[in-house]
Amino acid sequence: MNMTAKSRSLATATLDDPRWAAVVARDAKADGQFFYSVRTTGVYCRPSCAARTPRPENVAFHLTAIEAQGVRSVYVFTRDAIESGSIAHGRYFAPGFGIKEDPVTGSATGVFAGYLARNGVLSLPSSGGVVRARVEQGDVMGKAGRLDIEVTGSAAQVERARVGGVAVTILEGTLR
Repeated sequence: MNMTAKSRSLATATLDDPRWAAVVARDAKADGQFFYSVRTTGVYCRPSCAARTPRPENVAFHLTAIEAQGVRSVYVFTRDAIESGSIAHGRYFAPGFGIKEDPVTGSATGVFAGYLARNGVLSLPSSGGVVRARVEQGDVMGKAGRLDIEVTGSAAQVERARVGGVAVTILEGTLR
């Protein structure tokens, strides 16, 4: 088979990586230490995966399963809030950006507010209006934050989601 220079380079990098030996051996002891994905199929596996051994030029190694799937961040939530006045408790993990966990994430909570409205957790009037609620985040990290959300629209169409609350400046600077 005629390999391109790029394919040869990728294959060489994979073959030189000590994790490749664990993949070829289907070494269960390496499970949890890394994952691998196959560029041509989108499949991702643990080292012990029983799937056919991929061509080395198609393999990429990853530290987490989330990274292997191409997910750079994830927002998870529970409706079991700590405080009775809160509608949910969220957590935001962004390992793909080098952030293990962000204690309070307004941008993610804004999207979450729309999700809550679209799924009937926040009940917007059918004729339109505004609904407000509070979301908790950061308690597990010892950096408790409360985000006030406001969703405008109707039951059929969310028009806008806003996030607010009290913030503490932890860094200032100028970007050029």
